[in-house]
Amino acid sequence: MTLPMRKDEARLVDALPYWGIEGGAVVLENGALEVGLEIQLPSTLLSATLTLENLHRTIVGLLHDAVPQRERLRLLIEAAPMRAEVLERYRNALSSTHPAAAFLTEEKLRCLVQARRDGKLVEYRAYLTCTYTPPGRRRRRQSQSPEEFRRHQIRALELRERMTTALAKAGFEPTPLLDQGLFELGWRYFNPGARGQRAPRYLKPEAHYPRRVLK
Repeated sequence: MTLPMRKDEARLVDALPYWGIEGGAVVLENGALEVGLEIQLPSTLLSATLTLENLHRTIVGLLHDAVPQRERLRLLIEAAPMRAEVLERYRNALSSTHPAAAFLTEEKLRCLVQARRDGKLVEYRAYLTCTYTPPGRRRRRQSQSPEEFRRHQIRALELRERMTTALAKAGFEPTPLLDQGLFELGWRYFNPGARGQRAPRYLKPEAHYPRRVLK
């Protein structure tokens, strides 16, 4: 049974500034494209002063050289239950056939799985996202032709590549987020209560309007 919505209740899709995901970028409602990277934050606990200074210079250089003016760079830190696939990789990496070793392995995995269910086994992940805004003014959710979108997509991916190069030189080990990775990040962001679950598979729209319809 579907309950009718009140007139003052807007659909969630209308309340969010996100329009869709296409070609390695999130398309915002104003026509801007947002690309993303997952990075590995270095530990600063025992880092030397020179290391911290180099880290600071890298961040300043990234803001100055890689991110265009009037664009938005965001750092997202996610604290969530450890992914089940991480524990599965740990299980697969233990290949001992000794009965005692196998017993200890299974007991340790059982404790880790239970700790994950109780919210005590937490994983921290870091992401950087940056926007690319095409020139000119556009109406909210104004459609683009495939040719026009491709031009903007190339510029957005070039921006992501510059960021990747700068971060890799500084030791952040960046990993570009493709369509599925962007979808999973957004899904977990808007569903914080389901962070321990696996995000659904992103279904890419296959139908696009021809140019004559957009005109």
